Amino acid sequence: MRFIFSDFLSYRTFCCISCRVPAAILALLIGVTSLSRSIAETVDADPPSIPAAKGFTEITSDDVNRAFQNLQPSPRLLLTGDAIANIQKKTADDQRWQEYYEALKRRADQNFDQKPVERIVTGRRLLEISRIALERIFSWSFLYRFTNDEKYAKRVEKEALAIARFEDWNPSHFLDVAEMTTALAIGYDTCKENFSEDNRRIICQAIRDKGVLESLGKNHGWKKNNANWNQVCWCGTLYGALAIADEEPELARLAVWHAVNGITWSMSSYEPDGNYSEGPVYWGYGTSFNLLLIAALKNALNNDFQRSDAGGLLKSIQYYEHVFGTTGFAYNYSDCGSGKVFEPTAFWFADKLNNPEITWNENRVLNTALLQKTQNNQTQTFDSLITHRLAVCGLLWGPEAVLESDKNNSENIPPNELGYIGIGNGNCTVALFRTDWNVNAAYLGIKAGTPQSPHGHMDEGTFVYDDRGVRWVLDLGPENYHNMESRGIDLWNSRQNSDRWKLFRYNNFGHSTLTINHQLQQVGGVTRFIETKTGKTGEDSSVSINLTAVYDQEIKSAVRQATLKPDGTLIIEDFLEALPEKEATVERRILTGAQVEIDNNVAILKHTDPNDKNKTLQKVLKIEGDPETSLAVIPATPETDYESQNSGISIIILTTKLTPEQKATLKMTFVEK
Repeated sequence: MRFIFSDFLSYRTFCCISCRVPAAILALLIGVTSLSRSIAETVDADPPSIPAAKGFTEITSDDVNRAFQNLQPSPRLLLTGDAIANIQKKTADDQRWQEYYEALKRRADQNFDQKPVERIVTGRRLLEISRIALERIFSWSFLYRFTNDEKYAKRVEKEALAIARFEDWNPSHFLDVAEMTTALAIGYDTCKENFSEDNRRIICQAIRDKGVLESLGKNHGWKKNNANWNQVCWCGTLYGALAIADEEPELARLAVWHAVNGITWSMSSYEPDGNYSEGPVYWGYGTSFNLLLIAALKNALNNDFQRSDAGGLLKSIQYYEHVFGTTGFAYNYSDCGSGKVFEPTAFWFADKLNNPEITWNENRVLNTALLQKTQNNQTQTFDSLITHRLAVCGLLWGPEAVLESDKNNSENIPPNELGYIGIGNGNCTVALFRTDWNVNAAYLGIKAGTPQSPHGHMDEGTFVYDDRGVRWVLDLGPENYHNMESRGIDLWNSRQNSDRWKLFRYNNFGHSTLTINHQLQQVGGVTRFIETKTGKTGEDSSVSINLTAVYDQEIKSAVRQATLKPDGTLIIEDFLEALPEKEATVERRILTGAQVEIDNNVAILKHTDPNDKNKTLQKVLKIEGDPETSLAVIPATPETDYESQNSGISIIILTTKLTPEQKATLKMTFVEK
């Protein structure tokens, strides 16, 4: 007989009693087939679940119950017997993965003698501690299964026990709980056979009370949110529940039911074309935990409820591959950094789509690391690839054999397309173009949307530009969240006059876009692509954006068109019309890390050649347009001393004044000197 609790509180009441009452007495209270109705009751209908988002099949409790008939024994989340066997074959057949494994093991062994993590809250976050715990426990759990060395399981036990004894996992910032629950779930699922009976009980209870129940027991805002919080937190909930499904079967069913529907709210944001509105860094974060959730469902229940077949999710790997410029740096709009990234979970797409070449960026990074090791005798080239707390996923999902395109250290086969247009839900749209897939080709990333998108900036119309291995036009990225919050800045308030928009890196003054009459962009405005063209080899690629909605208090219309030509020339044209009774002072701002010289109203940008430090590359910024335009260069320094000072970054400002009702076409062209 299966028991369904009439509401969540009755289940939690039962849990609180069960963890305090000795088993023999509890058995008398429960009886063989019934629970006291003072604790819980058998009912005809299950309590309501989280509904699925529009466009996704809603999973019923009966669907979940049928799936649980196939519940696999532990380890059931990720590190299954088949998974370990595949990794053993992979590391034996492919030197890249052998080197990757050795680097991962070195790092895990270096952490082995460290003290267990402590509950140190920084500002409002325990997140750094949760992430350290996840990296440690995931890698040690993997090494236990891979090497059969029980010392790794005992080290997982020690770490998990310390965390289980924390007073809580900081539920006021629920990402902290989610990642900590994921960590302990992986460790418990993989290593519990080596835990003492008392420690197994303590860790299981912590996963239940501080993780799963803390999630299900409150009406958290992330539960029907379409951003990364939804993905990370539902993953943590599901991992905790499946890890303790043998001890808490009813709770596991309830959590899975909620999670498989709840995750669709964030998955809907990939539709229809795979665009991820929060940018590449948050794609890596949210998507990674989304994939972990799907993988655990498939492994534990042999049923992911078709969540892995969502079209937008599968297309998002195209977004991810195109969002990195030819320099290897990401187009870091919104709250994203521009660093070169190796995302181990991206290999899931290669496995799912049976297309190893789709993870071109990750394949390139792996091959480069191997090339440096074999040709230059550099022994630590793989170490930078395994610092990610989910680094084990590279071994779990990476290609099982050397690609034909990898032999003889040749280039990977790149994607066929030279561009990607991502519309998504319209809150953050991107056009990503390149002239080729080699490192010396040109690249343009440009965006539209609204500043109110998740993690958004006042950056509509902003762009980055790569050519010949140099990022000539850049984005500054975000400020450190804690540094700003500790100053009392209300960083997450996106209203028009909020603190967020006083920060230089967040407003339009700190981006390569328009500033009109020295005013901020309008946060409620939504800008749109008017027309896009993705060229083939030897053809132009272009996009035009209606920016009027974020400037409509200052100008009648503003349209920006960007064209990337096959020879790497970039043309930016702004088509403007002033309001009937208002002048418009228009600043076109360009942020660059190059040295800038002004010569007869022409800007000359100089940068060291990344391929030859003794050579200097140059770009010329030419100005054309109807009205007279002045040109100036200033340092990208904010007005406050507590913001990032952006050393070495300059802003080129092209200023044009329009009289009322005046129309103007302002053109700037980047050409190689």
